[in-house]
Amino acid sequence: MKEHRYKIPGQNGEYVVFEAGDCEKVNPIEYYQNIFIPRNVSMYRRLYLAKEHKFKQFGANLSIIKQEVLFRKNAIADWKKWFLEKSATEINPNYLALLESKTKNEQKKLLKGIELTTYELFALIAKAYTDYGMLFSQYRYEHTQKGVDEKDLTEFAHLEDSGKVITIRKTKLSQGQLKQAIEHRVVLIAKFIETEDEWHCFFTNYKSLNGKEITYKSGKPHYHYISDKWGLTKEQVIKQLSSRRYKLPSMPHLDFKR
Repeated sequence: MKEHRYKIPGQNGEYVVFEAGDCEKVNPIEYYQNIFIPRNVSMYRRLYLAKEHKFKQFGANLSIIKQEVLFRKNAIADWKKWFLEKSATEINPNYLALLESKTKNEQKKLLKGIELTTYELFALIAKAYTDYGMLFSQYRYEHTQKGVDEKDLTEFAHLEDSGKVITIRKTKLSQGQLKQAIEHRVVLIAKFIETEDEWHCFFTNYKSLNGKEITYKSGKPHYHYISDKWGLTKEQVIKQLSSRRYKLPSMPHLDFKR
């Protein structure tokens, strides 16, 4: 996991961005743990320096080593609590049946009209590993808005709810152009659970997640699903998903609830 820190000129504080990164055929529990714990350590470090939250009682006199031990101890406790809670999320039986299905038609029937939630997907990925030995892969692909020169973009920009764009340096792009560059970039996230012979892929993009893909139920947030039963290799699917506009056969859409 990478941590990026951005100071905004003329403002107090800073923006902290955590980047999980792609992974290929890994233990998903370890993958998420290795993101969660360092992120929380970083947050506790900032809270301690600001003398806030649960660390007020310790003051500011702990040695650096004792501080880091304290931060990690709390972060590990947070992870254990979070994992126990989220991995226990109820999973629709159809998703579990999906892991044992053998045909494309069977998979399409299982997924027809059902919903997917944030932690249900996490619980499914974790259970696929612990109960079925399926490894986890995740890929993220991003394409800038057409017609925008990447040299004109800043390393960091944040679109506030008010519509204002905060940047770390001046750019020749106007506020409106920066807003469009953020809203019209293409970002796709694909999650695979797989064995040597079989794979299942759940993927979405920012527009789908934010309800801005109006061609599906007038903008209903959703995921897409495809598997090896579609007659394509994982490599063929990844090649398509990595392009600005992928071309894949008709797939089930899963209404997504945050």
